[in-house]
Amino acid sequence: CITSVGKLRVEQGGIPSGTMRAAAATWMSRWFQRGERGLYGGTRTRFGNSVSHAGNRNRRTWKPNVQRKTFESEALQETFTLRMTARVIKTVERYGGLDQYLLRTPDHKIRYPQALLYKRAIRERIKEQV
Repeated sequence: CITSVGKLRVEQGGIPSGTMRAAAATWMSRWFQRGERGLYGGTRTRFGNSVSHAGNRNRRTWKPNVQRKTFESEALQETFTLRMTARVIKTVERYGGLDQYLLRTPDHKIRYPQALLYKRAIRERIKEQV
């Protein structure tokens, strides 16, 4: 499944078509599809045992702490509401905003196709301003 917005084409795994990591991203997207719905920072559902006081073990899962958060893009002068984990929210604030986070994070780590489109739009706007 390929998403296209204007001239940009993005494969289902969030990697622009024609890149070297597209093949690796294809199997990764089948393994963990939830990461394509927001900025998850590489966190996945974790599995393990809950152990009672008596030592009985029961299988359980730990899901990522996903929140809906609104950030303003300084370059695009727009607000974006994105699904992201608490860890990514902290990272965005540490980097100084959504623009800086998207620009400093490599494309293969941002699996959310919409965020890749935002990143390219921010890059183009910054080039126009210079």
